[in-house]
Amino acid sequence: MEDLYTLRTRLDALDRELIALFEQRMALCVRIGAYKAENDLPVFQPEREAQVLESRLALLEDASWRPYAQDFVRTLMEISKQAQRALLEKKQDLRVAYQGIEGGYGEEAASVNFPDQAAQRVAYPTFADVVEALLDNRADYGVLPLENSATGPIAAVMDLLLANAGLYIVGEYNLPVSHCLLGVPGAALSDITTVYSHEQGFAQCRAFLSEHPAWQCVPVRNTALAAQMVSQQGNAACAAIASARAAAIYRLDILQRDIQSQSGNSTRFCILAHTPRAAGEKTALAFTGEQAAAGVSDAIRTLAAYGVPLLALHARPGGGRFGYRYFMEIAGGAQKTRTQQALAQIQAAHGEVRLMGSYCASKGRGFMDGSKA
Repeated sequence: MEDLYTLRTRLDALDRELIALFEQRMALCVRIGAYKAENDLPVFQPEREAQVLESRLALLEDASWRPYAQDFVRTLMEISKQAQRALLEKKQDLRVAYQGIEGGYGEEAASVNFPDQAAQRVAYPTFADVVEALLDNRADYGVLPLENSATGPIAAVMDLLLANAGLYIVGEYNLPVSHCLLGVPGAALSDITTVYSHEQGFAQCRAFLSEHPAWQCVPVRNTALAAQMVSQQGNAACAAIASARAAAIYRLDILQRDIQSQSGNSTRFCILAHTPRAAGEKTALAFTGEQAAAGVSDAIRTLAAYGVPLLALHARPGGGRFGYRYFMEIAGGAQKTRTQQALAQIQAAHGEVRLMGSYCASKGRGFMDGSKA
């Protein structure tokens, strides 16, 4: 029996060989990516990927390693696709759709995840417009708010995700949200009679607004739009609930900072794309149709049986008369063996279950800076 030092020395030698082979493999993958870019070929080719996976697994001498080898090969292929996508993204001007105008939280989330040098950001008036831009191929990515830590899911966005099968979540980003009351230069709290903001802005600042019951709260499509309106009106009686960034852009005074009811307030944005990605620590599912509730119940039992944690479950009206559609998030990417097995069983039992994509949990990095890896 070899001692531990000898075994580890042999392992180190194998790892050196693996890293050298990995570099050779990635160099070839980049060359393949360049060919795809020149010939307008997609990075993800599912039939080719399935053939590669099976051919590599067939090389195993010990079949008991198959589940581990499957994870290993899938991870290699996913890393290769990421390198090829990075190459393609450098060769083209990505189009990123978001809702709102400059100075809004949606624009801030889009700019953090897709900096100026990486993408062309395009503003749209509504959440539905962002989705339509993606479905019509007028955008490569979309950035939309999914839920707020204080007020919960953004219902309109959740409904759009459940209703449109051509969308996939490929990333998420937690944006800290600090609301301010903004007024025209020289205005005071005592001047205010009307406040503009998005309905989420009002909901997240309910405690502050309750201290001023005489104020009329007027909802608009976006917090930055509220700031722009107040700036254009030039009326000391009008104020906006928006960000400090919006105050600087639209030259407004900050009458009061941090007026949100909950400390640590943040909004989780989802990054949407036309095609899914297998890598990630989370997977989203949509349950629609008449048997959606039954599908959710069975899915929860199946996930428990495979040891896959349920992270979130949201119900939305729309599954027939007094029926519901469901949005579910689970731990584990679609390339993980246990997650794969659970998903296969769930989809076999309930054909209307839709895989909405796997993605990395938000770690404070932008999508283009590595959270997509």
